[in-house]
Amino acid sequence: MLVYEKNEGWKPISFEDLLKKFGRTEDEIEKIYHGKDHWCRCGCGGNYFYRGVETEKRGFNRALSSLKKETFESFDIEYHDYGGGAWLNIPKANQDNKCYCIYFKQKEA
Repeated sequence: MLVYEKNEGWKPISFEDLLKKFGRTEDEIEKIYHGKDHWCRCGCGGNYFYRGVETEKRGFNRALSSLKKETFESFDIEYHDYGGGAWLNIPKANQDNKCYCIYFKQKEA
């Protein structure tokens, strides 16, 4: 994965290291959205793929595989923690208004 950072340009980073940067792991991923970036997230602009749902396994694994590619490019990555759960929005640099958004399981209190 290549991530663009202001004043530093394109920098390679593994998907695992990106998650680690925000204190998260791949095992904590609950669902992945793939679709329009600057859009509501009701599902009308993209698709959700849930971990552990057999009918969505292929889409979930495909999304993870795309994010792990060395050639995947992103910028303006946003992370938001909302009291235990969190989401990580990863725009696709080479596709207009497309992104992956990762939703994490709520942490136990």
